[in-house]
Amino acid sequence: MQADKLHSIYWPELPEDTECYKEAKKALENILSAANLPKDYLSLSIFDSPVPDVHIQVLAKKVRVSSEFLSYIKGNSYKLTSVLAHEIGHVLLAHDEGEQLESTDFIGSRVRGYEQEYQADRASVILTNRMGITPYNLLDVLENWPRKKETEEEEDEDDSEE
Repeated sequence: MQADKLHSIYWPELPEDTECYKEAKKALENILSAANLPKDYLSLSIFDSPVPDVHIQVLAKKVRVSSEFLSYIKGNSYKLTSVLAHEIGHVLLAHDEGEQLESTDFIGSRVRGYEQEYQADRASVILTNRMGITPYNLLDVLENWPRKKETEEEEDEDDSEE
């Protein structure tokens, strides 16, 4: 089964006419412009998920953003732009050359490795700087991203209260 079909079974895509989609699409187009790429170079998908997640399907040239991530950043378009620029950095840096990569999470991808994540962070800083956006937005997202261990502990606490 193709990855897109598998993802849509578990995390259905939100319609393109939603405000969150329009905001993310505008941010994506602005970053692509800053990278001197056509607006349709990458497609966008907002998917309904209880987990904050942003990843890129490099070979499909699709950026996927979870509804929970959009809730997590609370409408901060600068944070959204910084994170999308990180994902676009993976494409610009050809992190897919010669191998089929899985969709990866935004932080600490084991599939790509930390070196490629740092490179994508640098690309985000360069792209957002071109747009007049401070790199501290990406840093804030990275520092405050809910870690898997934290979310599991919260779930355990919720279970024990019942």
